[in-house]
Amino acid sequence: MNLRLRLALEWCAIGLFASVVVVGALLWQGTTSFDNLLYDRLSAAARPAADENIMIVAIDDPSLAALGKWPWDRATHARLIERLHAKRPRSITFDILLSEAGNIASDAALAGTMQLGTAPIFIPLHFSTPGNDGRIYDTIMPASVYVGAATATGHANVIFDPDGIVRRASLCFRADGETMQWPHLMELAYRGRLAAPSPAYRNSAVCGQELLIPYARRGSYTEISYAELLSGDVPEDLVRGRDIIIGATATG
Repeated sequence: MNLRLRLALEWCAIGLFASVVVVGALLWQGTTSFDNLLYDRLSAAARPAADENIMIVAIDDPSLAALGKWPWDRATHARLIERLHAKRPRSITFDILLSEAGNIASDAALAGTMQLGTAPIFIPLHFSTPGNDGRIYDTIMPASVYVGAATATGHANVIFDPDGIVRRASLCFRADGETMQWPHLMELAYRGRLAAPSPAYRNSAVCGQELLIPYARRGSYTEISYAELLSGDVPEDLVRGRDIIIGATATG
């Protein structure tokens, strides 16, 4: 066998082996762990600055200690929203599921309070899986009393990577077999501020596309306790003109 033919066969064998390795890695997601590790290292080196206009109202462990075990009566949420309205935030994102009707008086109090102020209020829907009639998902809307009271409804899906860490989000979601496209709650909050879709949303090729999240440093957002705000100890200047996000951070 001449040298030229031997070299050609060796390079063909090397190319075939490399192709098999690449295809195998793609099929079995063999590079996922490395990709995630690389992203974690690169993103940690250049964290974006936290948006000073965002404030988190945390349902934290001190709030549970002060107000009792979860779930709380919705009249409690009504009092919190009423206090927020009085402090004139720019928007309120209420990231708590309201899919089931509760006490009639409490539901009416919370829904009524949502409509009192000038700040738009955004609430979440969620998806049940498996869905009915062979669907992957069913869309579970908030109770009807809240659908009409809130400014808009969006999804709050959390996408976990195989290692249990959330690195991605979808700014639009459409359940299997449905035509309605639901923006993410944070996309709604962005639109509440600028009255236009976010650049990331506009640049998404299709509804459901997953985008990597550029996390700010832990603890860099302004955060207050739900119970502290409810008690009235928070000055109006801390809330006025800000985008408020209410959600759970307690370990339980």
